[in-house]
Amino acid sequence: MRKVWRLATPLTVAVLGLTGCSVLGVQHAAAVLSRPTAAAIAPSCTAKVAETHRYLGLATPSADTAVDGETYFSKLVGHSPNLVSYYVSFGSSFDAARTCAIAETGALPLIQIDPYNTSMAKISEGFYDQYLSNYAAAVKKFGTTVAISFAHEMNGTWYSWGPPTGGKTAKGVTPPAEDVAAWRQVHNVFEAAGATNVIWLWAPNVLYSQSPPLSEYYPGNSYVTWVGIDGYFWTAGDTFQSVFGPTVQAITKLTNKPIIIAETGVTSVPGTGLEVDSLFHGVESSSNVLGFVYFNYQGTDDWRLQTDPRALNAFRIQAHDGW
Repeated sequence: MRKVWRLATPLTVAVLGLTGCSVLGVQHAAAVLSRPTAAAIAPSCTAKVAETHRYLGLATPSADTAVDGETYFSKLVGHSPNLVSYYVSFGSSFDAARTCAIAETGALPLIQIDPYNTSMAKISEGFYDQYLSNYAAAVKKFGTTVAISFAHEMNGTWYSWGPPTGGKTAKGVTPPAEDVAAWRQVHNVFEAAGATNVIWLWAPNVLYSQSPPLSEYYPGNSYVTWVGIDGYFWTAGDTFQSVFGPTVQAITKLTNKPIIIAETGVTSVPGTGLEVDSLFHGVESSSNVLGFVYFNYQGTDDWRLQTDPRALNAFRIQAHDGW
């Protein structure tokens, strides 16, 4: 049976930061934190996020207004996404205006919180509990469902919250146990604040050579709603199975939680468009995969669909095909 994409109406999109596949890296990182408070309580949002069994998500840069990036992408591919991801640094206040603008279209907001310049041990020890409590109170008052990912790609060596291995160029300094403890502390503070309108997205990178076992990082089923996977089609000829298959298999041994491809893109190296076809078909044929978020950004590679006519044409056809 073919599964149908349920696509939302046009939505407001903005991205403040990037992921491990960015060129900006810590340019968007917060300054070294000295117990941030996020004091202001956000207003409520009356929008209702439509539930769906398939997500066609988007992360994209914007110009001066959030509308620009989404409008451009929607015209580019002929459809609007029903999930939008944006990135903030740990220590930032909850952005109710931006998040509600996304939710008002029925699209699910995904907030990726990255702990730049922050000790995961201090998070787990409660040093930042006041900040987290205020953030959680703001999310609770907001009312509408949001997805939150914390310290994504924690199994990669390119972030400080990654493992302390990987050679001279690696940035990771954090043992897996500290990541787990910090994740649980963040979750527990939100739970204590009564912020039950959160979908908790635990999002490792795809497995790679010498990648630590995901079991060392998984915080447990009671702390996770969905499992995300970040992975990219780096080479012409890559397939959904070659990029995501081993990681999906490893995750299903850990948990039966739903999976979403939380970041992906197709390389700017000219392919045939078959990589995009494989992405759509791979999600479609995987009953435990909810969808994907396309990272339409120029990062360590150029993932923008508009720079690859064959990938763009394939994306437009697949998204329009009814899924």
